[in-house]
Amino acid sequence: MDVSDPTNETSHFYNRISAAAVVPQSLKDRTWRDVDETSTEPMAVDKAGLEKTTASLLSRISLDSLKANILERNPTSPSSSSSNKDIALSSRVNSANSVTSTSAKKGLVQLPTLTHPLPVKPPPSASVSRGAKRERPPSDLWTAPGIVRIRKRNWPTAERTRSDLLKGDGDLGILSIAFNVDSSCFALICRDRTLRIWNNKAQAEVAQLPHNSAVVGMAWLDEEEDVMSLTEDGELGKWVRMGRKADWQWSRIMNVGSEQHAPEDKVCLACARGRIAVAFPRSGVKVWIWQKGTWRAQRSISRTNVTALKFIDGGDALLGGTREGVVWRCAVPNGTMKVYAFLQSSITSIAINPTGTQALIAQAGGSACLVNLGSQDEKRVRQSYLDDDLRDGSLGALFAAQGKTLVFGTMDGCLLLWDAQKGSIFYGMEYEVACCDGPQSCVVAGTRDGRLLWWPHPKSQPSTSSHTSRKRAKLK
Repeated sequence: MDVSDPTNETSHFYNRISAAAVVPQSLKDRTWRDVDETSTEPMAVDKAGLEKTTASLLSRISLDSLKANILERNPTSPSSSSSNKDIALSSRVNSANSVTSTSAKKGLVQLPTLTHPLPVKPPPSASVSRGAKRERPPSDLWTAPGIVRIRKRNWPTAERTRSDLLKGDGDLGILSIAFNVDSSCFALICRDRTLRIWNNKAQAEVAQLPHNSAVVGMAWLDEEEDVMSLTEDGELGKWVRMGRKADWQWSRIMNVGSEQHAPEDKVCLACARGRIAVAFPRSGVKVWIWQKGTWRAQRSISRTNVTALKFIDGGDALLGGTREGVVWRCAVPNGTMKVYAFLQSSITSIAINPTGTQALIAQAGGSACLVNLGSQDEKRVRQSYLDDDLRDGSLGALFAAQGKTLVFGTMDGCLLLWDAQKGSIFYGMEYEVACCDGPQSCVVAGTRDGRLLWWPHPKSQPSTSSHTSRKRAKLK
């Protein structure tokens, strides 16, 4: 390559700029100095003037500096490759010469596009394809702040037949409901420190029984219309109805004691045929028996963290459940404790069927199970009741319809009825409830805002249900 050749130097300079401009014929004779900087017209230059300016600029650049620049960018290239790059550079200059001569014949000056002397950088390697993204199927139940989408129910539902709001001031939230033996009356524990008595047939409140501290337990006495109540300060008393009038009289039985415990801990009360049992979270279970006109304390049961307690076998034994999920039995008095089952979560309630042969155990994890109370040769856990959408068992569980139906759990704003034999949901009662109980003909539930609701038991159960496939039941 001859550096002194002005044509080659001009072409090489054209090869170092990135813009191209076509000079119109009318502006061909205008020089570089005549171009107005504010003009919007395309730039036009005189060819001779441009070549003269280009030669003066290229005189400052040597071919050696260009080669050094090339070697600096690609230091790994061998010395023999310098000649190859010179040949490539000369070919690009010759190409620029041909473009310039052709444009000169037409009377126009065309600035060629700048090309880099180094090879084109290879494109980045393509990222590995992860395949098509799998789409998640739409969920039946989806919740977001302020938005609730209810999935399609696969069982029939029924609306309540009656609703009553409790009368009074303050917090009237209902904590517990319990029917007496013949289901003619039921009692409510409310947050306002009252025990309320309702007539089930008339569906009307007949008494409000106030206490000095919060009521933590209650129990109807067998074959009587009297009800026992236990308060937070350890006072155990009995409310007796005076004749046919709505007057109730309270008589103190004893102070069973109290202890400091966490708010989530539970104090349990159980009564049956001259026997009383109170379970404290830390000190265990205390037992009293009515003997010779007085209540006599018996040997305590050293089982702590008891969350549910019931008398079985006519009062001759206690059946309890603990926070650790242990179901145990102990004869009264002075009996040996036996473990019936080890469950996975804390036990919230125990219900005994009408024949006294089975216990329905509700768990905090949202499941329930049926436990046999017979001889040791029988399998203890007969059947479990669990649905994928059940997450909370704090409502408890109870028998209804002579033990053929179970009332347990809530889902989609419905109180659920289960087929005890098949282990499947067959009915729903629409409303969000906090507690419930049910005799032979109806189910009564209470809410956190002090409302009572009544539902009748369904007359028949569907023979099959699509919801059955979703249950998880362990059959005998």
